[in-house]
Amino acid sequence: MNMKKLLIFGGLGLVIIGGAGAGAFLFLKGGGHEETEAESEPEHEAEEKSAHPPPKKAPSHPAPAAHDDDDDYPDAEEEQVLAAVNQTHIVNLPGSSRGGFLRCQISIQLRDAELGARMNSDQSPEFMVAKAIVLETLSMLTSEEVLEPETKHTLVEDLKDKLNDKLRPRGPAPVQDKHNTAPPRPKRPVMGVLITEWAVQR
Repeated sequence: MNMKKLLIFGGLGLVIIGGAGAGAFLFLKGGGHEETEAESEPEHEAEEKSAHPPPKKAPSHPAPAAHDDDDDYPDAEEEQVLAAVNQTHIVNLPGSSRGGFLRCQISIQLRDAELGARMNSDQSPEFMVAKAIVLETLSMLTSEEVLEPETKHTLVEDLKDKLNDKLRPRGPAPVQDKHNTAPPRPKRPVMGVLITEWAVQR
C-alpha cells in the first residue's frame, strides 16, 4: 500500500514538473516572438519612409533689389570734354599771421553738354552749387598746405568726387524715342577739374 502511494505521488510530481517546463517553454517562445516583432517594426517603418520620402523644399530666391532711379542712366562715361565751366575764387588762409590768401582759378571739365549749357549762367542753381563746393573745400586749406606739391592733386580729386555727387542727374532717365533723340546723361557728369591759376599771398 505504501509502495503504491509513493508511485502515485511520484507520477504526479513528474506531471507537475513536466507541465511547468512546458509552460516555461511556451512563455519563453511567446516572449521571443514578441521581441522579434518589436525589432522588425523599425525596419518596416524605415521601408515606408524610403518609399515615401519627405517633399523637397522649394529653392529660396533672394528678394529683388530695390530699383534706383540712377540705374536708368548709362554707366559708360564719355571721355570727351563737351563743356567747361571756369570759376575764380579767393579765400583767406587759416594759420597765416599776416592775413595771407589764396587765389585759385579752376576749370570744371564736363562730359554732360546739357549740364554745361545750364552752368554757363552764373545764376543757375548748378553753377551756385559748384561754387559753394569749391569755396568750402578751398577754405579748409591752411597756409602750409597750399605750398605742398601734393595738395593740388588731392584737391582736384576731392572736388571731382564732390561735384559728381551733387551734379549727377536725379530721377528716372527720359525715354528715348523719336521725339527725344538727345543722348542720355552720364551718371558722373564731371570728367575732371583743372587748376589754371594758383597764387598764394602770405
